[in-house]
Amino acid sequence: HIMDHVGFIDNPRRRITGYNEILKFYINYLDKKKKPLKRVDWHFHPISFSKKANICATSYWNSAEIINQILTRRLIDFNFFPIVNRAGFHTVRPDSNIWLEMWMPFDSSNQSLIKDDNYENYNDSKFGLLGDWRGAKNNWELYNPSFLDWRKKGEMKRTISKCLNLKTRFRNISEKEIHSAFQTAEKNNRSVYLGVTNHDFRNMRYEIEEFYKILLKVSKQYKIPFLFSDSIDAFNDCLCYKNEKEKNKLKIGYKWVEKNVLEINILNGKIWGPQPFIAIKTNDNKYITDNFDFGEIGSQKYFYTFNESTVLRSNLAEVKVASNDKYGNQSIIKIES
Repeated sequence: HIMDHVGFIDNPRRRITGYNEILKFYINYLDKKKKPLKRVDWHFHPISFSKKANICATSYWNSAEIINQILTRRLIDFNFFPIVNRAGFHTVRPDSNIWLEMWMPFDSSNQSLIKDDNYENYNDSKFGLLGDWRGAKNNWELYNPSFLDWRKKGEMKRTISKCLNLKTRFRNISEKEIHSAFQTAEKNNRSVYLGVTNHDFRNMRYEIEEFYKILLKVSKQYKIPFLFSDSIDAFNDCLCYKNEKEKNKLKIGYKWVEKNVLEINILNGKIWGPQPFIAIKTNDNKYITDNFDFGEIGSQKYFYTFNESTVLRSNLAEVKVASNDKYGNQSIIKIES
C-alpha cells in the first residue's frame, strides 16, 4: 500500500513529496534485488485545510482532484491500479465509503477491538475523530458495509477485513485478539483473515518478530494451521472464491466507433462497481479521468466520446482503461489512439 505525499504546502517532517516518488523508490529498491513490484494497493491521506503534511483529515471530496491525479498518473506511467484499500489514518467516512465502492472489492481497514483501549484518552482521537470503528464487527469476521454507516453490516458490495496495528499508541494486535481470530475460525470452520499493519518510516523488524512470537504461542493451543498470505489470496480463501476466480477471470477489450468514440467491452467476467476507470494523458502533459457513457442496460458496454467537450482525439498522448472484479482479478488495457 503506497501513498503519494502531494497537495501540501508545509512538510515539517520532510517526507518524500511528489506524484509517484515513493513508488519509484520501491521500484528501484526491488530492481536492485532483481525482484519486480507486482502490485500497488491504495493508501491515501486526505488533505487538511492547513495543507500540512503531518495533519490528519478525513474528506475524500475535499481531496478529489488529488485522488484523480494519483490514480491516473499511477495507471498511465506505471500500469498500476489498486485492488485493496487500507484507509489512511484508519479513517472511513461517508464520502470515502461511497468512493471505494466504485473501484475496490477489498478493504482492510476495520480496527474494532474486543475491548476498546485507551484511544479516547488522546485529543486527536476523541469522539471518533481518528479512525472510528466502534461497534463494527470485532471477532475477525468479514462483512459488507452499510451505505449509511461503514461500521454496520449492510447492502454494499466490497468486503471489509479487520487489521490491527503493531506497537502504536492504540488499536494494537494482542494475544487476546489473536485468540479471538483462532476461536472464530474454530467456531465457523472456515478461514479467518487476521491482519496486522505498520508503516515503513521506521524499522518494522522488532514489531513483526514480536507479533510472530505471540502468534506461535497462541497457535499451539488450537488445531488450526495458519499461513502468511497476499491480501487478495486471503480474501478469496475466506470468501470461498478460490474455485471461481480463474474461471471468471476478467478481460476487457475496446474498439473505436465513428472515429472519435471509444467503446469498452467486457469480454469475460464482470467488472467491479458501475464502470471501468479511464486514465487520459494529453499532449500538453495533463492527466485526467472522467465518467463513461453507458450502453444499453445489461450490455456491459461503455462509451467515451473525444471531442470539444472532453479532449480532442488529436490531443491524446496515452489512454488506459482499468477495472477489477469481485475476486481481485484485474484487466488493464492500453488504447491505441
